[in-house]
Amino acid sequence: MRVVPLSSKIPLLVAVLAAAFFSGSCQREHPATPDVPAAASAAGEGTAHATGQTDGNQPPTAVFKTTPPANDESVITGGRSLTVTFNLCQSSDPDAGDELRFWFDYDNDGTQDEYGHCRATHNYSVGEFDSACVFTKACVSDRQPQHAICHTYQVCTFGRPRPIASPSVSPGPGPSPSGSPGPSPSPSTSPGPSPSPSTSPGPSPSPSTSPEPSPSPSPSPSPSPSPTPDPGLTGQTEDGDFAAPASNDLWTFTAAAGTDVTIRLDTVSAESTYFMGACISTSTHRGDCITPKSKTRVTCSFGNPILFRCPVRSYVLPENGGRYYIFVSGLRLLPRPEDGRYVINMTAHPGTGPLGLEADNIAYDEIQ
Repeated sequence: MRVVPLSSKIPLLVAVLAAAFFSGSCQREHPATPDVPAAASAAGEGTAHATGQTDGNQPPTAVFKTTPPANDESVITGGRSLTVTFNLCQSSDPDAGDELRFWFDYDNDGTQDEYGHCRATHNYSVGEFDSACVFTKACVSDRQPQHAICHTYQVCTFGRPRPIASPSVSPGPGPSPSGSPGPSPSPSTSPGPSPSPSTSPGPSPSPSTSPEPSPSPSPSPSPSPSPTPDPGLTGQTEDGDFAAPASNDLWTFTAAAGTDVTIRLDTVSAESTYFMGACISTSTHRGDCITPKSKTRVTCSFGNPILFRCPVRSYVLPENGGRYYIFVSGLRLLPRPEDGRYVINMTAHPGTGPLGLEADNIAYDEIQ
């Protein structure tokens, strides 16, 4: 009898455990699908085949490749300046004489941004502290009706986290701008009675004395303004942890409806790596997680790249009174010598209030 090594079953075990743990966790999230059936390999190469035909003329066989390679969900990720090459040059057509035509729509707005050659290169860039995900469509046709074959990629660029400055404290009270630091000078007193030029038969009137000077009031100190949270943070990074074998953290922040928010989780060390999930919710219940405009998983900084991929989610916030919640879930798939640790990075446009940890290491059954 042939014995199958346990190591060959690990990926299947990971998938089963992860599906069981995260069922109900943002399950309304659906990745973008290509326009035609495609099989993407680990190297990021996808091949799509059209199935229809017109009057015996066969559609082309399209082969899509990218550099850097896309993942199995046709997502390409990189830093704040990412150059991607789309290569359709291995596409072919079974009908002799058919000429292939290639075109590319870099922002998926329906306009052909580039056409002609089978290979095209485009740069995607964001600000130093920004992030963005856009859809790009690559197409090939044999110039026959309904024979265009297109494949859609999602290209995500990430800037670095914005440093968070400490709130400045106003110095001590100063003198009032209009007040004098000391009392007002006393008015001059009369040196004494002046002799009358003419002699009076009666007693000389007593000279009037000057009134006592009234002291100037002391200046009131100017109150120092209380520091208030910055509502325009466009990049934040916080540390979190998981309790073995599985737990959840609940973060909260304030923002205006319509704000674009992207959250990204990353690992801290190989020993503390957990399988992670994340979603933004309108309440403290996971069932209220909102649907992201895009989602993917990217290579983590630490941990086995086959077993552990770190989630990236992008949202447009709905109206919710200004407060939102982030669920971060962790599951220990294999025995680990320590509890889980992670980093959460949030970028936003135009900005949000600061991230705060609402609840730490909640049991999964307490947040349904």
